[in-house]
Amino acid sequence: LTRVASIMWSGALSPTVHTWLGHTVDHHTISHFGDPTSVQQLVDINAWYMTRLKEFMARLEAITEDPGTVLDRTIVCCGSDLGKGQPHYCTKIPFLVTDGGYFKGGRHVVQDGRSHNDLLLSLMHGMGVPESTFGDPAFCGGPIAELLG
Repeated sequence: LTRVASIMWSGALSPTVHTWLGHTVDHHTISHFGDPTSVQQLVDINAWYMTRLKEFMARLEAITEDPGTVLDRTIVCCGSDLGKGQPHYCTKIPFLVTDGGYFKGGRHVVQDGRSHNDLLLSLMHGMGVPESTFGDPAFCGGPIAELLG
């Protein structure tokens, strides 16, 4: 049995209007503006999503599984489609990855020039799938050793 779940709160062209945050314009449209109000709205949206992620992880941590908790054995990966929405930058995209008992946690690892394929391959290795590439091999340099320690 493989336990894998994917949660997608919203898509790249999100039509969601975060009315509960006081917004009147959809998320995607806001991401194309650079004015201070829109930037603050993006900060508010991201903070809201990260609070939901924190709540999810707290629920995983509350479930005991000998030894430890479900969170101790869970790799959580949370990221975005773009590094910066307005110019559609596909670089410097932030990802949060929990250790799940495989990666070394509590660090900030910068991987300029690495592809998403490398991160996804690293996640596969963390789940015990020892593949050498993921996706288009031309964009896969291998697992990210720096995540291990």
